[in-house]
Amino acid sequence: MKIIFCLSNLFIPATLSLIKKSKPGEVIVYTHQENIKQFFENVELSEVIVYLRSDFVIRKSIGAIVKYFFWRRELEKTIKALNPSEIYFFHCSFGGLENWLIRRISKNRNIPIFHSPIFNELPFKKRYSIAAFRLILSYLVLYQAKIMPLWTGERFIPRISSSFFKDIRTQEIEITIDQRYVKSIVEKELTATDTEIVLLTGGTADLGLVAEAQYIEKIDSLIECIGSGNIVIKQHPRYKETFGLERILNSVPTYLPANVLFSKFKIFIGYSTATLAEAANNGLIAISLLDFMDVTNQDRRQSFKNYLDQNLKSGRKIYYVSDLNEVRQLMDFIAPNSRGEL
Repeated sequence: MKIIFCLSNLFIPATLSLIKKSKPGEVIVYTHQENIKQFFENVELSEVIVYLRSDFVIRKSIGAIVKYFFWRRELEKTIKALNPSEIYFFHCSFGGLENWLIRRISKNRNIPIFHSPIFNELPFKKRYSIAAFRLILSYLVLYQAKIMPLWTGERFIPRISSSFFKDIRTQEIEITIDQRYVKSIVEKELTATDTEIVLLTGGTADLGLVAEAQYIEKIDSLIECIGSGNIVIKQHPRYKETFGLERILNSVPTYLPANVLFSKFKIFIGYSTATLAEAANNGLIAISLLDFMDVTNQDRRQSFKNYLDQNLKSGRKIYYVSDLNEVRQLMDFIAPNSRGEL
């Protein structure tokens, strides 16, 4: 039995491509996100069993930590009882508990561990502080994992140490996304639309990357420029709140990841989502709003741009529009019929 650790929507196309090569009932998709479970259950693939890992809230008490260790041990027993023959995973950051679980499985040297990194490094720099050392210590205690603390400007992100991949004897592989297969899946889930433009939302105002009032002012002007009838919204699976005129737009089901929609739309507009780089790499138009809005942290904006650009293939481009004039010019050039009356 193959177990694929799919911990992010980013990894769904690669997971589907692995599934396409498998026999019915041969694959278990392991996830800790309800929306990923919903996606695979909705598309009803006979080859797949979905395992949704429950959450355990670790409280700051000795008793709670002891209970966590017992719960973790039961999780290990459950996964090992599935008799995994191969392990696949994609993440390079986070995944604390899953990293511990993969390490435990790797002790059986007959089970190969395959890793296929989907994107390049996160755009943040290492930084050490008291908070960083607390994060490092917590990962050592709870997950037996070494990490590098990356500073976003507000919080630390745990980057998996290179020693982890060496310790578990990871075999690095490259997975070619089967876009025809992905398209066949999406065709069954999304009805035909004449709209060519999709707006990717969520996490910008919610996480304070842009002040809410500024975000609403800018996003409303963008929607009015393009025309609400010419654009649909795709909300982030975890950050689903909508703002301003976003609320009047037709929407794509939230359980569908943005990166499976490349056969449905030609123009992808978003803030800093990695889907923009994926869309550009697939020959589509990708427009970022990083320069369109006033940000709360200039360094972070540049970090996001660096991250997107370094994940572009040679010859591909993301358009960073800075004002409505640039939006109008771009729309007139690439989609002359997809703009509202101004």
